[in-house]
Amino acid sequence: MLAVQWRTMRGDDNSGVFIRCPPLQDDVRPALERGYEVQIDDQGYNPATRRYWDPLHITGAIYKLAPARIVTSRGAALWNEFEITVQGASIRVALNGEEVSRLDHASREPRGHIALQAHHQGSHVQFRNLQVRRL
Repeated sequence: MLAVQWRTMRGDDNSGVFIRCPPLQDDVRPALERGYEVQIDDQGYNPATRRYWDPLHITGAIYKLAPARIVTSRGAALWNEFEITVQGASIRVALNGEEVSRLDHASREPRGHIALQAHHQGSHVQFRNLQVRRL
């Protein structure tokens, strides 16, 4: 189980928490292609469709794989907490105490690293109190 607190500083900030990702260097693509990203993007912007509020891209979604069924983030400048539980092929994401997404048949890497995303220049997201607990 991974617990981490985070906050955005503006409503258009974008970030994420990677789990089960391979070692990274200068290229984030292996994390996106072989790991899982729990999204932090309150606008839910989908770059392929150029639309906002996409459930597969909004805060709490397992990026492109499991939609966020509800949005429970508190907004810019307020602290939020993810609790990400990974057991076998199941990934569950709770945001501020409420389950928001779930992937029951995770088929990518069964092991890997945890990484905090710095999405792009100018996106200001802060993290604190990261805790990992073996289940």
